[in-house]
Amino acid sequence: MDVSIAQQYAPPVDASKWVVEEVVKTHKVYDGDTVEVTTASGRRLVVHFYYADAPELDQPGGLAARETVAGTLQKGGIVAIRRGQKGRVVYGEVYSTRYRMPLSMLLACAGYAWPTRARHIVISGCVEEARRRRMGVWRLAFPVQPAQWRRIRARVEAHRIEAIVEDFSRAVQE
Repeated sequence: MDVSIAQQYAPPVDASKWVVEEVVKTHKVYDGDTVEVTTASGRRLVVHFYYADAPELDQPGGLAARETVAGTLQKGGIVAIRRGQKGRVVYGEVYSTRYRMPLSMLLACAGYAWPTRARHIVISGCVEEARRRRMGVWRLAFPVQPAQWRRIRARVEAHRIEAIVEDFSRAVQE
C-alpha cells in the first residue's frame, strides 16, 4: 500500500464533533469498513467507518479490503466516534497509529473504498488517485460501488425467494 498518497490528503480532525479513545484490542474485522474493538475505557464497540464504503466480502476486492484493515490494526489504533451516539454499534473512524491517518483513507488510497459523504474531498482525492493508478478494485473492468452491489444482491435474493414460493405453491396445489 502506498501510504504517501494518503499522507498528502490527510485531513485535520475536528475534535468538537468526535470522542477519541485509544484502541487496546481488536476483536474482529468484519469486512473492510467494520471492526470490533475495545477502547482504553473498556467500551467494546462495533465501528462502521463514517467516511468510506469498502467492498462487501462476496464482492471483488472485499477480502483484500478486510485484510488491509486487519493488517493495519495489528499495529495499534485510535478510535474516533461521532458525538451523541449511544450503544455498541457506532459510526466513527479508526486511525492507524502506525500510519497516522484514518483507515478509510488508507483503504481509498489502496483502491478498496468509495467515499460515503459525497463532499469528502480527501477520500474522493484518494479514490481518484487509486483509479488513475489502477490500484485495488480499479484493476477490474467494471468496479461496482458497494451500495450498488447490495441493491443488486437484494434484488437477486428477492427474485430467488419469489421463485421458491411459486415452486412451493405449485407443489402444494398438485
